Amino acid sequence: MATADRHAAEALRLWPPERQDADLVHLLVEAARIKAFGGFPGGAELTDRGLALAEQLGDAGLLTGSGT
Repeated sequence: MATADRHAAEALRLWPPERQDADLVHLLVEAARIKAFGGFPGGAELTDRGLALAEQLGDAGLLTGSGT
């Protein structure tokens, strides 16, 4: 899980700041899951960020995987 956490953190670090889209929401959700299941801190912040972006995009269903 530590490796997955590092990879997710690196993917978020490299994400283009101008690309705020559904793919980023999915990445945020997966990174939060990795943190939750691995016992790492910071999952709640990622979830909040994903929720805010999903709401901004007008599709809160993105958080459950049912969005487009």
